[in-house]
Amino acid sequence: MLASLGGEAAHDAELAEVLRASILDGTARQLAEIYRRAMNRGELADSPNAEAAAQLLIGVILSGAAFRAPGAPLLGSREQALVLEALGASLRD
Repeated sequence: MLASLGGEAAHDAELAEVLRASILDGTARQLAEIYRRAMNRGELADSPNAEAAAQLLIGVILSGAAFRAPGAPLLGSREQALVLEALGASLRD
């Protein structure tokens, strides 16, 4: 359903703004809070870009929904590994 809405948003500026504000911005805010808490616990070497991370996550989810085989999980092990690698780049060793 989200992929369909995204397609419609390409032709509807108001819908695009609603989706951006509710999904992208909301996800970025949640990730920023997660990163802040992880920084406070000393788990991150530096603070990742929450907006970039939100776009990455949403993109992986949408591409998974668009290209997965029927009955396959939304995120396969390959996609999970890619997301963890990208988001974990700032983890302390």
